Amino acid sequence: MIKRIYNLLITQPKVHREAYELNKQPVRWINFKNGYYDPVTGEIAGQWPLESEIIH
Repeated sequence: MIKRIYNLLITQPKVHREAYELNKQPVRWINFKNGYYDPVTGEIAGQWPLESEIIH
């Protein structure tokens, strides 16, 4: 059963990724649940909520 699932995953182009493709972001970026923060530039990248959705 596990082998069948594995074979299915590696044959799906949208699912299959090589190890080097997983972490393409710059090393300095800090990973959060909903995006990345760049402490050098102060910018955020990724899926961040609108300001009105942030609970203070």
